[in-house]
Amino acid sequence: MKTGIKQTFEKWLPEIYSNLHADELSNDYEVLRVFAEHTIKLMQQDDENVTEILKIVNLIYKKASLYERNAVENEFFTTIAKSETATLLKYHLELMPQELKGIYIKTIIEN
Repeated sequence: MKTGIKQTFEKWLPEIYSNLHADELSNDYEVLRVFAEHTIKLMQQDDENVTEILKIVNLIYKKASLYERNAVENEFFTTIAKSETATLLKYHLELMPQELKGIYIKTIIEN
């Protein structure tokens, strides 16, 4: 069964979603982790496509249930935050939609 998170990624980023293995699609947390890892790679490469993924995550977060919001915070942002450096934090925040910046900072502080 496809959840709202899976459906949104499949609709807006089909080229990435279609390359995922079955075990990466087993639940929302796995899907968010895979997209977070992909986002980290794009950030490291200074790829402009990173903003597209962040816009999709913002779209998911804005219309999400409490469960989905927790999944985004606990898996997507925590995965990215673990690789964050002080020197790149400002740059990474500039890539994010305004609505996600506070959530991301909260995730960094909590972890």
